[in-house]
Amino acid sequence: MHLAPATRVMCAATALLMPILLGACQGGGHRHSMEQMTAFNLAQLWEPADPEHFEEPYALDLTAMNKLDAVMQQVQKRRLVFVGETHDRFDHHVNQLAVIKRMHATNPRLAIGMEMFQQPFQQALDDYVAGKIDEQSFLRQSQYYERWRVDYRNYRPIIEFARANHLALVALDITDELRHKIGEQGVQGLSPAEREQIPAEIDRSNNDYRELMQAIFQLHPPVHDQNFEKFLEVQLIRDEAMAQTTANYLQKHADTNMVVLAGGGHLVYGYGIPQRVQRRLKVDAAILLNDITHEPRPELADYILLPRPASLPPAGRLGVVLDTQQAGVVRVSSLADDSPARGAGIAKNDVILAINDTRTASMTDIKFSLQEKKPGDAVTVHLSRRDWLGKVKELAVPVTLY
Repeated sequence: MHLAPATRVMCAATALLMPILLGACQGGGHRHSMEQMTAFNLAQLWEPADPEHFEEPYALDLTAMNKLDAVMQQVQKRRLVFVGETHDRFDHHVNQLAVIKRMHATNPRLAIGMEMFQQPFQQALDDYVAGKIDEQSFLRQSQYYERWRVDYRNYRPIIEFARANHLALVALDITDELRHKIGEQGVQGLSPAEREQIPAEIDRSNNDYRELMQAIFQLHPPVHDQNFEKFLEVQLIRDEAMAQTTANYLQKHADTNMVVLAGGGHLVYGYGIPQRVQRRLKVDAAILLNDITHEPRPELADYILLPRPASLPPAGRLGVVLDTQQAGVVRVSSLADDSPARGAGIAKNDVILAINDTRTASMTDIKFSLQEKKPGDAVTVHLSRRDWLGKVKELAVPVTLY
């Protein structure tokens, strides 16, 4: 497969659409609305006038659009299927669940690999799927909100399907602690015990991968003194670790198929996770991306999914930024100017003790207490405040969420 230079692509996580002419390129002029679009095979539909130049827009023949069932007749034959996402796009997760359901119908022995969970917390995923713990315990024990923080409602239907059908959920990513240390000191700064948590074999030879990471790096605001080489090292090791975990699972469970859910930037062109899985284990695989977020070359992926518009109901918000660095303490570090919490009298450095009847000793507790709330709902925030003399008092403050 020819791999196009990565400088021609953009990070899928940004959901920035490249200018593309979406119309008929052969005969007729029938157009399809986004609601009707489901999936297409890039290799069949990509018809560039000049493959070496990108000045002109491409015309994709959307009159040949495939329904997902037609696409899945091909994809279901694969043992490993990667499905990309923009993390906070609920419609992307709807598509992922549709793929999972069809894969499960073909082979009930199915595992779901998830970038969103970190490897040391695998037991929490196992226990939740087995019905040993409830959702709040699962979120707390997996430290989901401390380590991922994307609205859990995006992933809940997928995880509940896994639980109902006893499908393994596989935590793929390395820990925040490892990522931060590698980002600051490089692999050479890791202790022997930490080195054991990352793959022994790291392939740095793909220059196209490096260019892709550079394009992604330029789209992100700088973090402290982080430079590109540090950013590259972290992303490289994350992709290698997620690939190794995937390959290990498939090797250990020879009769099981797998769907891997990850940000599109880890999958596009196969540079990130997919090719690194293949280096460890030759497996029949397919890559599906959500939306057209890159120039539509056939090397980009096997299929593109075009989601029907779908979004989560808006969540109720307090309008505060929280500091949970001190164990067991949730402290207000700042408030938005239009924050309902500010309007109700909550101030910086207040410690939130509970919301309604839910004790709040962690970010998970805060998120869980507000998870089903919507704008306009009223809650009572119980907090402690230290005055200028050092005296601590407790308050109960009614707040209307926005």
